[in-house]
Amino acid sequence: MQDIVIDLQLFADGAGASGGEGAAQGGAQDGQTTGDNSADAAQARAEEYARFKEQYRTEYDSEVQNIVQSRLKNANRQIEAANKYRDQTSRILETLALKYGGDVNDPDSLLQSIEADDGFYEEAAAERGLTVDQYKQFMRLESENKQFREAAERRQQQARSDSIYQEWQEQAAKTRQYYKGFDLQKEIQNPNFSKLLRSGVDVKTAFEVIHKDEIIPAAMQVATQKATQKVSNAVAANRARPAENGLGAGNAVESGVNIENLTREQMEDLKRRAARGELITFT
Repeated sequence: MQDIVIDLQLFADGAGASGGEGAAQGGAQDGQTTGDNSADAAQARAEEYARFKEQYRTEYDSEVQNIVQSRLKNANRQIEAANKYRDQTSRILETLALKYGGDVNDPDSLLQSIEADDGFYEEAAAERGLTVDQYKQFMRLESENKQFREAAERRQQQARSDSIYQEWQEQAAKTRQYYKGFDLQKEIQNPNFSKLLRSGVDVKTAFEVIHKDEIIPAAMQVATQKATQKVSNAVAANRARPAENGLGAGNAVESGVNIENLTREQMEDLKRRAARGELITFT
């Protein structure tokens, strides 16, 4: 099973966290980064997605399973009907071969023997007010028309198949925007993945269902890494910011106030000053 590579743009701005090649490139390239609002929104979406998958995993799996089972039941009924038709056709050919002395494995020869038997057509021709020759001609035209219709249906079916495959290709291209290592040709070899596609599930959802056990932990890890990096960047920025009132960031500000007598407003003011890089001490 291929490695799952998640596009960090889903979870936060910028390139992926350092230390691994498993994360795909994010929205930041050539030293450019997106704004904090975009990062917060992306991270929120990732966390919400992870919570949803975890909270409703049983219901989601059950829903998908019901859809697949319903489609498979219909497919099985069609297979049974096709097998029954094949068996009945085989019995009919064997019966005709016994009557006309033909070979059941040579349908052309058997058809010629049937067409040469005028008695085979007399009753049906009389019912339609036709001669035997006229009825034979009528039957040939009916057969040709049927072949034309079947050929047209096959072309339409092929066109539908081509359209579905093209749609899968387009969905695969969009899926690779989220999961850089996604390979439709490789995934489609998985019978469960193929069943989901044939049941009408889109490519991205099918991939997430099959690989949910790898995707969810990876998404949560990426979100955690980005949140940690954001806090680290904020701390570094505060340290580098010049202190107000001409004080250097490393200068200590001594307060003659007894800490036990501080009011709430004074405590909030001291916290704000400390956040700007001031070093507060008490006598």
